Amino acid sequence: MSNKSFQLIDTFDEQVPTSSKIGGHDQNVDWFKCIFCQTDSLDTLQCPASARQNDTSAGYKTLSENLEQFNEINSLPSWLDLNKLNDGSGIQNTLIKSNAKWHKKCRLKFNTTELKRAQKRQHRYISDDGQASLLQEARKSTRLSLPCKIGLKDYVCFFCDSIEEDEMLREAATYGIDNRVRECAQKLQDTALLAKLSAGDLVAQEAKYHVKCLIYLYRKASRVANDDESEGGTQSRISHGIALAELVSFIEESRSEDNVAPVFKMSDLSKMYGNRLEKMGAEQEGRVHSTRLKNRLLTYVPDIEAYKQGRENLLAFKDDIGPALRRACEEDFDSNYMQIYKAVKIVRSDMMATSSEFNGTFAADCQEKSVPRSLLTLVNMLLYGPDITTDSFSQETLSIAQMLIFNSHKRIQKSNRHAKSRETPSQMYLGIVIHCQTRKRGLIDKLYKLGLSVSYDRILSVSASLTNTLCKQYQEDGYVCPPSLRLGLFTTAAVDNIDHNPSSTTAKDSFHGTGISLFQHVTTQMNGQQRLDFQLTSIQGGRVTESLPDSYAVVKPAVLKTNVPVIPVTDSTCKGCTGDLHEAVQNEYRWLETVSNSKEYDIEERTLVSWGAYHAEHEPIKDFEPCVSALLPLFEEEAKSVAMIKHSFDVIKTSVEALNPGQNPDIAPTSVVDTIRKIEKIGKTQYEKYIEDRLIKRTVPIFEPIKKNALALFRTPHGKTVSAMKDKISILKSDVSLFSRLYISCQTRGGDLEDFFAHENNMHPQALSQHGKMRLGTKSDLLSKCLEPLTTTTCDAPENGVSVTSIVREEINFLRVANLLIKHSPKAVRILFDREFNPSGLKSIFSKNWTKLDKLKKKHVITQTQWSLFISFRFPSRLSNFDLTLMVCLLRNLTKITIQDQLPQPSDLSEGAAVSRIKFYRNQIAHSDSGAMSDSEFSKTFDEVSMVRGTQKLKDIYKLFKPIAKSII
Repeated sequence: MSNKSFQLIDTFDEQVPTSSKIGGHDQNVDWFKCIFCQTDSLDTLQCPASARQNDTSAGYKTLSENLEQFNEINSLPSWLDLNKLNDGSGIQNTLIKSNAKWHKKCRLKFNTTELKRAQKRQHRYISDDGQASLLQEARKSTRLSLPCKIGLKDYVCFFCDSIEEDEMLREAATYGIDNRVRECAQKLQDTALLAKLSAGDLVAQEAKYHVKCLIYLYRKASRVANDDESEGGTQSRISHGIALAELVSFIEESRSEDNVAPVFKMSDLSKMYGNRLEKMGAEQEGRVHSTRLKNRLLTYVPDIEAYKQGRENLLAFKDDIGPALRRACEEDFDSNYMQIYKAVKIVRSDMMATSSEFNGTFAADCQEKSVPRSLLTLVNMLLYGPDITTDSFSQETLSIAQMLIFNSHKRIQKSNRHAKSRETPSQMYLGIVIHCQTRKRGLIDKLYKLGLSVSYDRILSVSASLTNTLCKQYQEDGYVCPPSLRLGLFTTAAVDNIDHNPSSTTAKDSFHGTGISLFQHVTTQMNGQQRLDFQLTSIQGGRVTESLPDSYAVVKPAVLKTNVPVIPVTDSTCKGCTGDLHEAVQNEYRWLETVSNSKEYDIEERTLVSWGAYHAEHEPIKDFEPCVSALLPLFEEEAKSVAMIKHSFDVIKTSVEALNPGQNPDIAPTSVVDTIRKIEKIGKTQYEKYIEDRLIKRTVPIFEPIKKNALALFRTPHGKTVSAMKDKISILKSDVSLFSRLYISCQTRGGDLEDFFAHENNMHPQALSQHGKMRLGTKSDLLSKCLEPLTTTTCDAPENGVSVTSIVREEINFLRVANLLIKHSPKAVRILFDREFNPSGLKSIFSKNWTKLDKLKKKHVITQTQWSLFISFRFPSRLSNFDLTLMVCLLRNLTKITIQDQLPQPSDLSEGAAVSRIKFYRNQIAHSDSGAMSDSEFSKTFDEVSMVRGTQKLKDIYKLFKPIAKSII
């Protein structure tokens, strides 16, 4: 309904208008303003000439005719002169030529309705002979028109008890006004007016009243009625009625107690009534009106009376016990059963107005929504009696109420049929559960005849509808994912073989296949997001017409390329839990201390002595959310086949990517599933066996260890033993590779084969062990190691004339610089490293800059071997394990020292320049292909590397390089 604003239109103002109005002959009409008021206002001007209709002169014609008729009966205002609106061609033509305009409120004063009213007010006319006569108008005969009139001035107003001489009193003449006045007085609880009405009806009292007083009474009662109606509509009134009935039942129940004279405070009853309305969800505006509640209670509890004690109102039963007992003995059965009939009629009306149809899911509040509240209240009172303190209904109440709804009909039926609109969740759930567990038609039909479940055909129809709806949704999505799963939750999966009724000899009863389950882990911070609003599609005939997507239903063949599984190498290392272990040990000592302090005669009933009770009492309460699980459609293929496992991986990967994008799929194999399923049962069995054998029967010593469980998850696989032949082959390959590199290097530089093949270049010392095991002497060792050195051998030079032991001058220079940079420069850098990083606080520095170090590792600035040093450095470690590259990286990224990739200027004698020179020439030596260096290059390189004596901070490094330089030169 559109909002309308109403404006009271005054009648003609006979006073002379202000100067802005056209009252004088010396003023002309401004046709651009309103022709009536001639004022400038914000109101819109209306002009018939600008209308879109064909005949624009109709508005001017009607106005000109009305003005002429107003002028004929002398009803025009004195300030309006028609001569100003007529230029000689007539009022209508003048208005049309001038495009006259007016305000709507000004035009309403001269419309046809006002003209008729003016003609009706014209009660005199001048006859032809010039004498005045009364205009006899047809009117109804009233009491006021009678010749004999009562002096109403002697009466006062029934409502205000006063009389105004300028206003006439009216007399109440109908019983309708009496009934309405009584209703208004009852709504308003006007005690003074109710006292006047108690003397009799208004007609008998010949009550007189002012019209404005009666209208004021009606409006005041209407506002109270509107306030009552705005408290929630029909449902709110039902809640108020139920709360009042429960309050009356509470009062009656208190009265039935022996040796108790109950007295109720209205403040307590009002608070109880308000709390009950709040629990039922009824809307309230402010607090409960205690006076209205008291009057309602007095109406429905006739044996109770109200008493005033100070500011408190008290309710108590009458002291006359005899009449009460006599009324109880003379109970009217007709009245009782009529009350039952009325109650049944009200509840049955609510039942017929309630509809509940299965839509494919069972919501959390589906049981309460399928049953009217009046029926729940009635069943709850029948089962447990009146109870105003309980704000919820038990499952028994809900089940009985749903069974009544399911078996109710509008009229008596001969056949046992149920409408879909009256299928309650309890009956549908019971039928589906029994069908899933037994698949027996006879059992479900028996329950259907008893009114406890839906029919077997209805279950098949629902099952087919669910299947078709889900398959259609799966085909649209392109993957199989049940609607119960949520978005944004960490999802895991399990694959296991399904063996249903394996002892059956027929293919109809047994099933051997594979099942895939998805589990979503819910936390208090993350509950997930509902994927879609599942709605059941109604399918006629109850047949399955849709199928699963081929990407899910078709298992493609697959084989393994190799039987040896490839296990990926992880970058992270296992972390210890020494802190948790220490805390657990301390908890055990606390339990022992509690037991030792408890004496046998001091032990009470709730004393925690046992280990399990003590730890259960001190275990913090954690709020665990149940996981969301779903079983995907089953496969007929066996779980042990390679094709089925690969297909399971693909299905799980697709589902997990759809549910939680970016997560790696986590799959629990059969061994893990079996372990989780059996671990609790095995633990209980072992605990009972341990108590029985060691403490009760005492057949086994208490110190004998418990046998290890044969669980696949905790089973240690047997290590593979490598044969001696494979060890020999691996060592031979290593020697061949090493000798080939030596032969290539000997072509350009000198070398000693005996030194090269020393035990430092091999996996194990040759003289002490063989393949990691103690080596025993053989005949070949005696001949090759003992006798062969005692004989003389000749060594001929190579044919090209180059001696193996000859080393040129350039190579000596290269080795000098290499010795300085590779062997001694790390010591110099370590002096600076120890100065910048205190070894005692290095652990905290690494923990503080762990994010920066992790980024360097991801950029491959820090190698995996160097990264393992950081992991181990969280526990006691040695700084000597840090190589030169790692120390330079830490100095460059964690300190303010500037280390460059290019060679610094000779004038730069800072700490960063010294490290930059070592870093630069070390990389140059490592990437050198010639292995030689001239004398000039050697002198320049050595001077650059040893240029660390310019500052006092590098004094220690200079002292280190000085003896080294002398020894090399």
